[in-house]
Amino acid sequence: MNDIREMNRAAPWDDCEEIFAAMISTPDLRSVDVAGDLEGLRRDVRRIASTLFCSADIDPSIVSFAKNRSAQHWGLPERDVDAMVTARLLEKTASLIRDLRWLGVEQPPVVLA
Repeated sequence: MNDIREMNRAAPWDDCEEIFAAMISTPDLRSVDVAGDLEGLRRDVRRIASTLFCSADIDPSIVSFAKNRSAQHWGLPERDVDAMVTARLLEKTASLIRDLRWLGVEQPPVVLA
């Protein structure tokens, strides 16, 4: 512990920024940063999908704006965000159907338009 205190006293505060930058630029920590970004993207996709799943009359321009803004924020093509939202909607639907079957709830017939 004395060694750490001695290093802190010996190193000027200006060098701490460089030391910190070197620490966070290691491959292990970069992968943590990417994982954090991916979780943020997943969270945004879940929010958009949940809104669509729970709203029967949401204005399509709001959905387009949300997908476009998420794509810009995460540096992805909008079609990729759209595909992720669609996949999440399918997951939610499959989960709901599975739960309803488990509960024994009669399901309405599927009507294709």
